[in-house]
Amino acid sequence: MAQPLQDFIATAESTFGGRAFVAERSNRYVEVQVLSGDQLIEAEYDPRTGRLIDSDAFGGTRRVQRVAASLARATVPLGDAIDAAQRAVGSGEVLEAELRLSGTNRGRRYIIEIRTRDGLFDVIVNSATGRVVRVVRD
Repeated sequence: MAQPLQDFIATAESTFGGRAFVAERSNRYVEVQVLSGDQLIEAEYDPRTGRLIDSDAFGGTRRVQRVAASLARATVPLGDAIDAAQRAVGSGEVLEAELRLSGTNRGRRYIIEIRTRDGLFDVIVNSATGRVVRVVRD
């Protein structure tokens, strides 16, 4: 089984000294975006070995401020939100997890996409309480 997305999140947060707000798995790499101080860092990892492939700073001042404000509302870490989502739909592979950065629920919701043997699900998790708000089957 593939290394859990939460492991890549923990590694990125530890390596870059920040807080993850997006994590995504593809066949070629796992990408984790972290707010570290006043920088946004995008880290890419080898999905098989867990080795860091590349990292870059991205985003301007306004984007950093928007992410920081959203993360200030989100008291539950991204990895914990993934755990809650997996409990709601059962075991499966987490393909993507992100903090909502725009719209009405900015910083208040995580959206986690999980593929299980029963199908593909989007799980919405409250970022302040860690409670599952809704499960939507794709």
